[in-house]
Amino acid sequence: MTYFGIILTGSPYQTQRWETACLIAEGALDRSDKVSFFLFMDGVYNALAAQRFPAMEELPKDRFASMIERGAEVFACEVCTNNRGLEEGAGYLKGVKVAGAAFVSEMVAKCDRVLTL
Repeated sequence: MTYFGIILTGSPYQTQRWETACLIAEGALDRSDKVSFFLFMDGVYNALAAQRFPAMEELPKDRFASMIERGAEVFACEVCTNNRGLEEGAGYLKGVKVAGAAFVSEMVAKCDRVLTL
C-alpha cells in the first residue's frame, strides 16, 4: 500500500487543480492506497459543505465527501480557514479536520508520495 499526500492550494472554481487532485486520489483509493489531503491557501474552499454552482453536475464537495467515505483524510489549514472567515471550520463537510500548518511536515514524513497542486 502506498500513502499519498496531496497538498491542494487552488480554489475550486479558478482552475481544474481540484479535479486533478480528486482523480489522482480516487485512483489511489481504488487501489486501496491511503490518501491524505491538506487544503492550503484558497484550497480550503474545496471542502465547504454549502457549495452551489448550478452549471456543474458534480461539485468539489461531492467528490471530497465521497473520498472521505472511502477512507481519505482531509485536513484544512487552520490559519487559512480562520483568515478567510470560515469560523474554525464549522462550514466544512463532515470529517474534515482543521490542522495547523505544522501538520504538513508530519504528513509529508509519513507519505510515500506527495503531490502539490
